[in-house]
Amino acid sequence: MEVYDVRILFAKLSPNAKIPTKIEEDAGFDLYACIDDRNPYGWQIDPHTTMMIPTGLIYACPKEWAIILKERGSTGIISMKIGAGVCDSGFRNEVVVQLYNGLNKSMVISPTEEKVRETEKVVFYPVAKAIAQFLVLPVPRTLITETTVDEILAISSERKQVMLVSSGK
Repeated sequence: MEVYDVRILFAKLSPNAKIPTKIEEDAGFDLYACIDDRNPYGWQIDPHTTMMIPTGLIYACPKEWAIILKERGSTGIISMKIGAGVCDSGFRNEVVVQLYNGLNKSMVISPTEEKVRETEKVVFYPVAKAIAQFLVLPVPRTLITETTVDEILAISSERKQVMLVSSGK
């Protein structure tokens, strides 16, 4: 029997939901949209808009861990972007993925398509393909302490008070 560092539980809220999948060597788990009675024909995301796409899943994980939603490489190619993506260990509602359609045409997550297909006005994305991936990351016990600006500025730093994107990299 294999030994794992963390156990995350998933339960289906819908019989059409798909439990996340992962190839052993990959870092991320694939997460899928759920098409069910709420919208049996799929989910349409209009151009340059964001929509909360349900997964049909709830989960539980130990408080020392968190799930972080990320884009998949293949979704970035078609301008499907992920919005907020921190899933805390205490969350007990349906996992939804905040998807942004960055195209000038509609995007449809479809139950009938077998592969990504693009027309003049619509990109069809099959529900069988993952819409996002997630990483399981440790959440260290952290103490936040208020201090003064002078105390922080006295701490050694190569960058000091330079502005963002000014590290020279």
